[in-house]
Amino acid sequence: MKVKLFFNYILQFLVSILFFLLALVAIAKFTIFSPDYVLDLIEKNNYYDTLYDDIKSNMENYVVQSGFDDNIIDNIYTKDQLEDDVELMIDRIYKNESYEIDTSSVKAKLEENIDTFLTENNMNLTDKSSIQNFEDEIINVYKVKVDVLNKVTFVGKILNTANQYLLAILVILAAVVLLMVVVLKIVFHKNILPVMLLTSMFLLIASSIYFGNRLDYQYVNIYNSYVSTFISSLIKNFIVQLRTVGIVTGILGLIIVIVEKLFGKKGRKHES
Repeated sequence: MKVKLFFNYILQFLVSILFFLLALVAIAKFTIFSPDYVLDLIEKNNYYDTLYDDIKSNMENYVVQSGFDDNIIDNIYTKDQLEDDVELMIDRIYKNESYEIDTSSVKAKLEENIDTFLTENNMNLTDKSSIQNFEDEIINVYKVKVDVLNKVTFVGKILNTANQYLLAILVILAAVVLLMVVVLKIVFHKNILPVMLLTSMFLLIASSIYFGNRLDYQYVNIYNSYVSTFISSLIKNFIVQLRTVGIVTGILGLIIVIVEKLFGKKGRKHES
């Protein structure tokens, strides 16, 4: 009897830990490791607007040095174009595929603006190399600012590898948890769901507090301000999701406990 009771407690502990891991992996899978979630978060953080202004500001520095009018860079790129390029970058990174930002339209519009400027000011193109250097600098600003992850190729490898295994891990954990719940119900006549859910609540909320204290996401400083803001928001949202899922599992656990108590009392009254 004592041996059976011992195994009962061991199995309850294991299934609670496995369910916690299942919740943790699921949260990671559908947040940090989800390109759709990341793109949605990028939009919510006004990333595109800030990126647009930052590119323009950096381009203007080269315009001042070149002697061209400020309007030489007018309409050479759009926010919709930025959004398409960032979406392409995120998609390729998560797939760990090589990519290159297409700047042909930016270059064409810039050259058109330069031609218009020279025509309106009755100027002849004598120093082609200077014009070419200016164009290259402007194009490079666009590429560098949009493709912020071009120097950290390992990120794509990590995200792609993780995505390949996370779904399989989720399925395996879900199958094992379900099997153990059934075994405990049949062999030990024990409904493990309340204990499993309430234990997971404690572990998830404790994890959110731990990560919140250990990760100074409010003071992230990566590349520039808007990239830092996005990374900070990504970490913060992950921690919030841990807490939210923890609260939901806790509520479900309490509901099951209350329902069991109510039906248990009714059953006992019926018997007597």
